[in-house]
Amino acid sequence: MIKYLIKIKINILYRSHMVWTKDKESFLLKEVAAEGVLTHKPRSKERGTLWQAIAIKLNALGDEVTSRSVRDHYNNMSKKYRARMAREERSTGKVEMSSQNRSSCWKI
Repeated sequence: MIKYLIKIKINILYRSHMVWTKDKESFLLKEVAAEGVLTHKPRSKERGTLWQAIAIKLNALGDEVTSRSVRDHYNNMSKKYRARMAREERSTGKVEMSSQNRSSCWKI
């Protein structure tokens, strides 16, 4: 019994972190758009269940993520994107979007 508990503790301590690739980020954006996460109020029960559904879909791909890690990564991507667009708008006076980001944004 003690050996089993030690194994569990070691597995928890040395759990590998998921590396977010462009494909996984693209999948995340598509799922956020498909589930309609952003249509619900922030911190609502419905929105939380949708983040969990997205996390389950990512887990089915072989990665261990939680709804919180999925939500946090999406928020980080969103902040970086908004900062980049604001920086481009300040420097050029106009906003240019890549085709992949444009299609993802319009779906959301």
